[in-house]
Amino acid sequence: MQRKCDYSSEMKAFLAEHYPVAPAADWVEKFNQTFGTKKSKAALVSSCKRFGIKSGRNGQFYKGMVPPNKGKPHPSRGRSRETLFGGVRGHKPDNKKPIGSTRICSKDGYLVVKVGEPSVWKHAHVHLWEANNGKVPTGFVVRFYDNSPDKLKSPTLDNLFLVSRPVHCRLTQMKLCDIPMEHKDTAILIAKIEQQIKKIESKR
Repeated sequence: MQRKCDYSSEMKAFLAEHYPVAPAADWVEKFNQTFGTKKSKAALVSSCKRFGIKSGRNGQFYKGMVPPNKGKPHPSRGRSRETLFGGVRGHKPDNKKPIGSTRICSKDGYLVVKVGEPSVWKHAHVHLWEANNGKVPTGFVVRFYDNSPDKLKSPTLDNLFLVSRPVHCRLTQMKLCDIPMEHKDTAILIAKIEQQIKKIESKR
């Protein structure tokens, strides 16, 4: 192995010129061809350190530098494969799905259906109600008799009813979801009567 004294002034000048601006892999072949040697990259780097020649590189890209992975394929891995095309691999983004497509809303767990472009979605139970009964009047809401998670994801007309917002709020206070199915209509009627009484009293 050549020691420090074995390097000529021309070799040292070469190292001083190239090592500060580029990794040894970029110029080791040129060095060996120029000086007729068979130095390895590790040997040249070690010699540069012995001569006090610093690389001057901090791992950052500089202007004109060619990335080492330029032109190489970059296969997606892990979560990136799921998000690469706007969702789980194989799923289309919402604005690419056809009208009539359905999905579960991540915010409330309800089934929603695409009703317009580019990405107009509506609660499926409301859409179902309106398709059979006309547009929901202002100040009214469509509710479920049974609002268990499975029912929210598969709405049926016989599990839906229409009430005013005040009655809707009262039913929420009464915890309609906890009332047995056979008593729900009675609870709804009570809530409607209570709100009607309040309405009459407010006009006195």
